[in-house]
Amino acid sequence: MPSFTNSSTPLIPNTERIEVHVRSALAFGKISASTEVEIDQLAKQGKLSSHEAILLAVLRDAIQDGSIQREGDHALG
Repeated sequence: MPSFTNSSTPLIPNTERIEVHVRSALAFGKISASTEVEIDQLAKQGKLSSHEAILLAVLRDAIQDGSIQREGDHALG
């Protein structure tokens, strides 16, 4: 059974949340500081699948090359 958390998106399992956030960032071309912090916290839990690790790499690359604009203070490098 998937685990759930008590944040702004409580009905989405942790295992799917990274993908939702990455897809949204890619679709809109921007990522908020709070979303980036949440992604960082999920990544630090250390239970990422290989798919999620690839998504994080894509997100970081897109931020680095300017395809995704950061809004506010951010955690991911």
